[in-house]
Amino acid sequence: GIAFVVCSAIAFLIVPDPPSAEEGSEFVLNFFATNDSDVMWQAFFFGLGAVFLLWFGGALAVALRRAEGDIPDRVPPIVAAAAAASAGLFLVGVTAAASIASASEVMDQGVAYGLYQFGSFAFVMTDFPAATFVLAASLGIVRSGLLPSSVGWVGGIVGLLLLVNAGGRLLADNADFAPGGTANTIAFTLFLFWVFVTSVFLIQRVPMGRRAPES
Repeated sequence: GIAFVVCSAIAFLIVPDPPSAEEGSEFVLNFFATNDSDVMWQAFFFGLGAVFLLWFGGALAVALRRAEGDIPDRVPPIVAAAAAASAGLFLVGVTAAASIASASEVMDQGVAYGLYQFGSFAFVMTDFPAATFVLAASLGIVRSGLLPSSVGWVGGIVGLLLLVNAGGRLLADNADFAPGGTANTIAFTLFLFWVFVTSVFLIQRVPMGRRAPES
């Protein structure tokens, strides 16, 4: 989980100010043409982050199952599946951005803008499985006592904020909730914070002899 946070933070800082959802097609294409190398490096680090998120999701699911005495329960598989869905959908958005950057010299403005909007909404839709991941993990943490209950309660708030962010972009069509917008950046930062804190407590909590692989 810590490795995921580090990779995601690096990727975000490489291109901290992407075009807003209200920018025109010419601006979007020029942005990717000017920052094509940075966008590709960002895609690389986001890709690494996705690998570590998958690993963390699996480790957390195993830890929750063990904390509940290996009793069959729906929460651990939901945690693992939601982490996988989050990583997969997020990489769809990353792929769209990388595609524009790699072909910016020959790409039509309309095509570039369409790909950018597609990627933008893929990022927004990632909020749904990410919220499922955080909420399910938080429920399991509070119920099993695996980690301090405060981690679970904070996770519940973060999960709700992710859903609010998705609703703000899809229903209110507000650019602040789109990638690069203020609300979206806050929600993403809080998600990273929760993953980091959960990872730290998980490392301290799970005995070395029984520890699931933690990234």
